[in-house]
Amino acid sequence: MIGARVMRTLSEWSSRPKAPGFEEFLAELGTLGLKGTEFDAHAYARALERHLAYAIEVEKASDLTGRGDLAHRVLSSLVRQAGAMGVTQFFPDADPPRFLILTADGLNPWLYQHTVFHELAHVAAGHPFRHRLAPLAAPRPNGRSVDGARVGGHEETVRFPPRRLALRRPFLDENLCESEADLRAEYAILAGNLGQISLQKDNLNQAG
Repeated sequence: MIGARVMRTLSEWSSRPKAPGFEEFLAELGTLGLKGTEFDAHAYARALERHLAYAIEVEKASDLTGRGDLAHRVLSSLVRQAGAMGVTQFFPDADPPRFLILTADGLNPWLYQHTVFHELAHVAAGHPFRHRLAPLAAPRPNGRSVDGARVGGHEETVRFPPRRLALRRPFLDENLCESEADLRAEYAILAGNLGQISLQKDNLNQAG
């Protein structure tokens, strides 16, 4: 079933440029030391952390109850209001650069893994992130930042992570970024569940 989903996603990408292939994804796993092993989203996050020298946190919305951190409150509010399954906040000025991934409550195990893998895929691919800053004391004359917009009383800019796992240059189009993240999440679930079997020829068709 997982293999069939991957094949359907690949077919949707057939008319789009630079669609990452499964062999390319396996090569990335080799860089992380995960190729041919069984792993979940948290193991993938830790491997990305080590390789890219980032700090990556994965939290559930319910785990943030009572937290005073502005970033946690903003992200928790975004998940609840938008009905999103997951959202990522990028802190480019932290040392090391930090990613906070927040997932919705009540996701079943498969959907939780897919959601976290999807958010991590954005990190691995080096996709641009909307960086939401603290509320402004007063709006700038034009109401906008140099490269962003004021959203809900916050200033929002678009920032690229300084490092990425993928060899391909990241997409700029948000829809293409989301499609690639879905594809990478499917790849990760397939490879992480099959382990050594994922290295066999034509495994995508066999898994379907």
